[in-house]
Amino acid sequence: MRRYGVPIAAVVLILAGILSHFFTVPDRLLEAVRIIEEEGQAVVEVDFTVPVRQEGLLPEQGPSTLVQIKLRTVALAGNDRNEYLGRGALRGVSRRVPLTDVAYEAQVPGGPLLTLRFERPVHFRLDPADGRKRLRLIVEEPAIGEG
Repeated sequence: MRRYGVPIAAVVLILAGILSHFFTVPDRLLEAVRIIEEEGQAVVEVDFTVPVRQEGLLPEQGPSTLVQIKLRTVALAGNDRNEYLGRGALRGVSRRVPLTDVAYEAQVPGGPLLTLRFERPVHFRLDPADGRKRLRLIVEEPAIGEG
């Protein structure tokens, strides 16, 4: 019986490590926000640290200076926090996409919401091929007032 003790203990420790990885609450829900150019269109990519699913969009179409995406996230203890990324934390900011800030708002009516604010109204649509940890907002044309 003694010779099985070490392998059994090793398996228990490995399983405990795996389980703690999946049940540990991440420090942040928003991992990164960046603006990229893809096939002649600007795309705002929002990466999350946990799987999310988009459940609604307000307004449903642009132009608008405020876009709110209703999300469903995995049930985690402590996911009731709000997070804010200002212009300085956004990657690839350009005049074509006048994005000023992004906020994850868990404690709002109808939330949790991902809120994107723009300096000027933009035309947009959500990419239907979003992954489990990424949402993509396609800016369909330059912002109003841009040439």
